[in-house]
Amino acid sequence: MVEAEVGNTNPGEGGSRSWERDPEDEARFRNFSRRLTAEEVVERVERGEPLTGAILENLDLSRMTLDGVDLSMASLRGVRLAGSSLAGANFAGAMLTDVDLTEVQAPHLSLAGAMVVNLTADGAMLSGANLVGASLEREWNVALSREELEAVAEQGISALKEGALEPGRCALSNADLRGAILTGAKCSGVDFSGANLEGAGLSGAHLDDCLFRSSRLRDVDLSYARITVSDLSGSDLGGSDLAECSLDTVDLDRADLSGTGLERTKISACRLSGTTGRPASAVGLQVAASHLDGLSWAGVPMDRSTLQDCDLTGMDLSACSLTESRLEGCVLNQARFDGADLTGSVLARCDLQEVKWPEARLEETGWPGCNLQGVDMSGTAFPGADFSGVFGEALILRGCDLSEADFSNAVLRSADLGGALLDSTSFLECDLAGASFRNVGRFDFCELSGADLEGVDLSHTLVERSDFDGLDCTTVTMTGTSFRACSFISCSFEGLDLSGMEFTECDLSGANLRGAKLEGAHLQGSDFTGADLREVRASGVRGVGATLVDAHLNGIDLRSADLRMSDLSGAVADGADFTSARLDRTRWVGSGARGARFANCLLDYSDLSKMDARNADFRQASLLQANLHRLDDDGAVWEGARLRGARRTDPDLLAAEEYRPPPPPGPVLPPDVERPSAQGDQP
Repeated sequence: MVEAEVGNTNPGEGGSRSWERDPEDEARFRNFSRRLTAEEVVERVERGEPLTGAILENLDLSRMTLDGVDLSMASLRGVRLAGSSLAGANFAGAMLTDVDLTEVQAPHLSLAGAMVVNLTADGAMLSGANLVGASLEREWNVALSREELEAVAEQGISALKEGALEPGRCALSNADLRGAILTGAKCSGVDFSGANLEGAGLSGAHLDDCLFRSSRLRDVDLSYARITVSDLSGSDLGGSDLAECSLDTVDLDRADLSGTGLERTKISACRLSGTTGRPASAVGLQVAASHLDGLSWAGVPMDRSTLQDCDLTGMDLSACSLTESRLEGCVLNQARFDGADLTGSVLARCDLQEVKWPEARLEETGWPGCNLQGVDMSGTAFPGADFSGVFGEALILRGCDLSEADFSNAVLRSADLGGALLDSTSFLECDLAGASFRNVGRFDFCELSGADLEGVDLSHTLVERSDFDGLDCTTVTMTGTSFRACSFISCSFEGLDLSGMEFTECDLSGANLRGAKLEGAHLQGSDFTGADLREVRASGVRGVGATLVDAHLNGIDLRSADLRMSDLSGAVADGADFTSARLDRTRWVGSGARGARFANCLLDYSDLSKMDARNADFRQASLLQANLHRLDDDGAVWEGARLRGARRTDPDLLAAEEYRPPPPPGPVLPPDVERPSAQGDQP
């Protein structure tokens, strides 16, 4: 009982405090904890008397007019109110168990904070009702005698007879709940099938094992609600707000999602395939283990979304904005991304068979572990994309922008990159066997070290500043290909026909070109230090400023070649043919050219010092002002050679070069100690 202090302390009564009952509270709580009959209920309602806290059990109040009745905090069990009028009635904080509200007329009914168990309210008109914080659930009905209860206690649940337990029912099917407020309500096992909840507020509500089949849920506020193991099939959710809502194991088949707000909504183990309409926004959407196959969400904003282990087969995401999103373990076969923006997104371990990507934006995307076998991505822009480790056999990337993309450790066997833009693209350790790079628009600053180039087609491509170190290029097709400032350290071109090709300013140090054809090739400024060029046919080659230090040139054919200002120091060119070559201003210091042919060569101003030219042929060669210091020309032929100003061995320089300083003096020893022999002394 609520009491109010109204008294003032009366000094004349020794300071005692007087208390008075609040008349309004006394009237309101007059029936508190009283068991009322149906007649008493009707009588008190007619007098306008509140029934706050009253106890109503097994009463039949069907088809009565109880408008405005105050049953707040009351306890109703087994009460029948079917067909009654309860407009504006107040059940706030009440406890309703097995109550029948079938077809009641109860607009603006208040059930705020009420606890409702096994309610039947099929066809009820509850528009504008207040169910804030209410709890609606169903429980099993137990129909057991005393003896049966004792048997269950002794023998366990196996002693239950068939029909002893009956499922309870909490039903609001076909109810009119337009504009009702269920904020924070807890509904378990409630049947809302066919109900009209248009404009209702269910923000923060907990809906577990509920039925909303064919319900009207247009413009409903479901933000922050939690819906689990429920059926919303065929429901109309048009325009509803599901922001921050959580849906777990929900059937949405045939539901209408037109204009819904799915911002930061969490969806798990749900079936959305078969839904109609497209959301207004799904930014921050989180979906796991769900079916979205066949949906058309073209143009829906989905930035920063996460889709994990979902089936998106045939889904239309054309023109969607999916920036900074993550799709992991998803099946995207036959999905459409026409014009979609996936900038900064990650597609991990996805199956992407027959996906359509025309004009999609895929800058800085990640594709770890994806299956891209046979996927056609022609004309797509992937600048900065991460394709490391993908399986992309027969992948089609024709005309794609792959600037700064990473294909390291990927499988691109038989892939088609024709006409692509490759700028700072990485193919480290990539399997490119059979791939085509024909007519690539730009191939610059790319890394291919460790890649498999078996059967690769590089025809009609200009390759610049790229790294091919250590690769086997013997099966690469390079018809009409040009290389500029590329690195081919320790590469193999053995036996290849490279005639007419361009390798300007390239690093081929340590490369194997044995038996290759380089006739008419352009090698200006390239470095062949330590390279194997034995038996190479390179007549007419243009190699001004080339470096061939310590190169192996045995048997090479360089007739009519232009190697001006090249460095062949330490090279071995025994049996080589330099007939009519331009070798002016070249360096041959310490090189070997035994039996080599230099007939009609131009060697003006060249340095042949310390060269082994035994049995070489210099007929008609020009060596104007050449340095022939310590040249070993035993058996060489000089007929008709022009040697004006050539410098032969300089005796003073020779003496200086061969000078060996005496050993340093030993220590002063006593006369009786024998001086040890110096190293090299004759015995």
